[in-house]
Amino acid sequence: MKRTIIILICIILFSLPAFSQAEESSKPLEVGITFDWISKTQMQRDENIAQIQNVIFGAQTDFKYPKKQFKEKYKAFLNDGDYLKNYIETIYYYDAMGNLRWIDSFSDNYPSFPYSSCQYNMSGKLVAGYYYLSDFDQYVFDENKKFKGRWYKENLYNKRAKVVMKRSSW
Repeated sequence: MKRTIIILICIILFSLPAFSQAEESSKPLEVGITFDWISKTQMQRDENIAQIQNVIFGAQTDFKYPKKQFKEKYKAFLNDGDYLKNYIETIYYYDAMGNLRWIDSFSDNYPSFPYSSCQYNMSGKLVAGYYYLSDFDQYVFDENKKFKGRWYKENLYNKRAKVVMKRSSW
């Protein structure tokens, strides 16, 4: 008898959400990101690249820190691989010996999209710039502000909207 009552209660509890009604004012979540890179004209892609280039490499971007200033700013992280590696504004990459190799410095609106980041080597030299539209859509620039490509999911598209590289998420 106990078993029958428990089964009956479980059936009722699991079926309740199926009979609930959503409020009339609630709407489904709408996502505003679309991948239109392939369908854009070359002129539109060039304009888009220039806009994002200005966001990443604006006046506030340091292309080369003076070595002394760089070492002073990141002194606590240079040789301490056990130090916290993930900060909300900066990510520190260490090698197996505990030496700092790369720093990713994120824009103020990180982790909300869109945001940008600049990557520096251990000498303080800019290595790359990234602009993140979402987790699966990023623009990539090199140290000379030259557009390298746009990652969309597993494909890297060049300026001409051709797939030039693939990556795997496993």
